[in-house]
Amino acid sequence: MHRYRLLATTLFLAYSLSPCDAQPTGLVGGLNERISITQSLRDKNTANEPAFASVTVPDDGRVESLVAVAARFTRDTDGTNPKFRVGAATQYNYNSALGARQNVFFGGGQVELRTGSKDPGRVFRFTRVKGTGGYKRNGEAHTKAIEADAYATYEQNRPESDGTTAVLLGRRAEIAPQVGLEFERIISAATAEAKGQRIRAMLAAQINVTPAPVLADRLVFSGSFAYRRDVQTDFAGSDRDHPFGQVGVAVALDPNKVFSIAVERLLGDDPTQGFSSRGQWRMGLKVHYNHEQKKRIDRARALRAPAAPTLTASTPKNRII
Repeated sequence: MHRYRLLATTLFLAYSLSPCDAQPTGLVGGLNERISITQSLRDKNTANEPAFASVTVPDDGRVESLVAVAARFTRDTDGTNPKFRVGAATQYNYNSALGARQNVFFGGGQVELRTGSKDPGRVFRFTRVKGTGGYKRNGEAHTKAIEADAYATYEQNRPESDGTTAVLLGRRAEIAPQVGLEFERIISAATAEAKGQRIRAMLAAQINVTPAPVLADRLVFSGSFAYRRDVQTDFAGSDRDHPFGQVGVAVALDPNKVFSIAVERLLGDDPTQGFSSRGQWRMGLKVHYNHEQKKRIDRARALRAPAAPTLTASTPKNRII
């Protein structure tokens, strides 16, 4: 039942952050500026995967549900593309499907740095480095661990666009290449043999393709590919290679692209999310609230804000007594 509460909380946060006629203040306004909702903490900005939730009821009556959501609460130093960012982060993955069961929770902190100019009005390419560390619990494997990850993504600042991913194929496609190192030390397990540590190297890329402006750019084809290799492991006989691929199509339900319906095909192994499957189809609702969505919502609020009154010579002035 807790997974449904988590899903409901995520959807409520995303809905509360949607644009309204007035600029939000107080708690909601603070969340709007500092919270991000995605699918994983291996963030690649506009090319990353949105949070995903689906519930399936097959003919045999067995209810299968899936939740993949990550939330970050960050403290930015300056602007919309700051050179330094620090915050708290959490991620939860659940899947009840036979042959692909997941139940993984992570909580910790995150630090982000980038190279390049401080001027958001310039076009420049840069490298973003992100480090995450904290506590991880795997309910399916019955383990508890300390995890630390570091990822570097190559990006491009584009003043005319909402995103910061590099551009490919006449700006109808976005690509975000990424490399990383992942460390995990299992400190509690059902057996002594299940304790130990591993270090993985990762090479990945995310590609989003928007066809010619159909459905107001709301139709997006995407592909995510990652290859991990255990460069050090205490677990003899375990598989050291972890290839993973994901392709899909999504249709945004709102102009800010916060909510969308998606169909995806997954194949391979993603140990950071506790996912291992020879193949799986999934369809459901996606929630994405990050840099791109914040810019769109800010523009919508600015357009809806009442214009400031203009003072003229006939406008009476307040007299101070």
